[in-house]
Amino acid sequence: MKRSIVLKLFLITVLFMTVCFGVFIAGQSLFFGKIYLHMKSSSLEKALDSFGNTYVNENWDSKAITQKINEFTGRNNARLAILDKDGRAKYMPSFSISLETSDNKNLSIPLDNIAFLEDFQKLELAVGSEIEVDGYFNNDKLLSVSGIKKDGKSWENSNIRLIAASAVTLSSDSIAVENRVLRTEKFTEAGTLATPAEASAGVAAAVKNIEVEAINPDKVRGKITALNLPDQIQQMASYNNGLLWSSIDYWNQLLMVRKISMEPGKTTSFHYTDTNNGMDNIAYVKPVIKNNQVLEYVFAISSLQPVDEAVEAMKSYYGYVFAVVILLMLVMAFVFSRSISKPLLKMNTVASKMADLDFSEECRVKSKDELGNLALSLNRLSRNLSLSLEDLKSANEQLKLDIEKERSLENMRKEFVSSVSHEFKTPLGIIKGFAEGFKDNIAEEKKEHYIDVILDEVERMDELVMDLLDLARLESKAYDLNIENFVMAQLIDEIGSRLDKNMAEKNISLIFRHEDRDIRVRADRRRMEQVVTNMLSNAVRHTGTNGEIRVLTEKRDDRLRVIIENSGEQIAEEDIQKIWERFYRAEKSRGRKAGGTGLGLSIVKNILELHGSDYGVENIPDGVRFYFTVNC
Repeated sequence: MKRSIVLKLFLITVLFMTVCFGVFIAGQSLFFGKIYLHMKSSSLEKALDSFGNTYVNENWDSKAITQKINEFTGRNNARLAILDKDGRAKYMPSFSISLETSDNKNLSIPLDNIAFLEDFQKLELAVGSEIEVDGYFNNDKLLSVSGIKKDGKSWENSNIRLIAASAVTLSSDSIAVENRVLRTEKFTEAGTLATPAEASAGVAAAVKNIEVEAINPDKVRGKITALNLPDQIQQMASYNNGLLWSSIDYWNQLLMVRKISMEPGKTTSFHYTDTNNGMDNIAYVKPVIKNNQVLEYVFAISSLQPVDEAVEAMKSYYGYVFAVVILLMLVMAFVFSRSISKPLLKMNTVASKMADLDFSEECRVKSKDELGNLALSLNRLSRNLSLSLEDLKSANEQLKLDIEKERSLENMRKEFVSSVSHEFKTPLGIIKGFAEGFKDNIAEEKKEHYIDVILDEVERMDELVMDLLDLARLESKAYDLNIENFVMAQLIDEIGSRLDKNMAEKNISLIFRHEDRDIRVRADRRRMEQVVTNMLSNAVRHTGTNGEIRVLTEKRDDRLRVIIENSGEQIAEEDIQKIWERFYRAEKSRGRKAGGTGLGLSIVKNILELHGSDYGVENIPDGVRFYFTVNC
């Protein structure tokens, strides 16, 4: 069995890891390039659409347009140009440095032909930096930069050697002619694409009569006043516009031979392979529509070479990695299967002994994982089974207690029904007797007395019904308190004055002791009035003739404590926690002489619990003390 478990886990693990790794490799090899191309194309197309829409809606001048083109180039790692309706370039990326020379002249240093940008970045140029520029000038105009020095650091532009070797340059007019030739002379008379040799011959023929002007090397010193550099300069090999020129020419050729077509409002894309380095690029062209006419085109191109290189590198890399990973998977699968099966076999041995009621052996697994938890559970089960008899005895005792509790609840229900029946039976009997006597015209002279008795009993029954309904609402916990701010001492005084007549009949003295009469509390005033009234009425009923009732208030933290003490008999210890129950009375006779419905303290309890108050009752040397708290 042990070998079987190890072998199964080993084979499952190896198979699972091999499939996962194989799917991972296949997925990257087959789909990584396509996913990257899709993401790259989608991102570039969205960026071009956004730029085109903004360009149509914004009234930029030529400087702002160049700046926005430069920002697009740096942000999207792509080259962008704005063409006229005939496909000729109007605006292209132009990066430069603005320099204030030592003789207070403003000089623009072009950076469109810079190579080895990593070395250029080491200069750490910033606005305000003092630099020395080596370059080639024509009539005080800087044509190309051959080198820059700053704080002992220097950079040389290798691209300028071509200009230095020939010592000539094309004028701005010749560039325009060259641009035109590249767009027109690359087609044969039949309208097909021309060969590179034919295109070169066309260029030479077009520019052979262009004036060639000499250029001179020179140096200039000054302070940088503005920097116009791409955001992602480290990602570009060279910031010249050759790729843009050639790709725009290629697009014009495709239009001429109708291999692609431009539709108003629709962005067109095509792939372009650079003839100089063989790199694949993707280009997007968006028409710029104003007044329902195509006036310009926004042209963007970005290289796809990085993903091709990454895919090829991954294919070669995975070939070496696969063998190492397979070996590691075999080792890991063996270790994994052993680590899983060993504790399982131990637990199986312990479980077999437990089945034979042998609880002497424990499973020792030190791992703190699911297997360790399972071993602990088996050990705990073993100990619990060994104590099963004690648990059964404890369960029997608990069962007895539950039965007694159920009986007690049943007795309480019976007592409640009996109490309600008793409370209603007595007034109903009195009403019935006096009503029959009234009907039979017995003692005509006592007719008014009979009516008064009947009305008193009806009022007593109404009071009992209202108390029952009130208690039901409070016990349901669905009652919403109306919280107010009021002075508790004032409320107590008002209620005490209402009971003057009852206390005068028994010659009871009512004493108030307020720590601070102006303390205000936050509670439902009507319900608090009910609490104090019930407690004071209860105190009056249980205070003997010539007795004394004391009402005290004292501040404790953020609560007011109200204490009501009455002289007289104490409450028996077995009754002291039952007085809050419905219809419970300390005197078992339930005589009518004592008064009350037996619901007052139960109502008090529920009101105080809704307020979150502390409350209680205790015996004192000369009587009984009730107390409760209210939030200030």
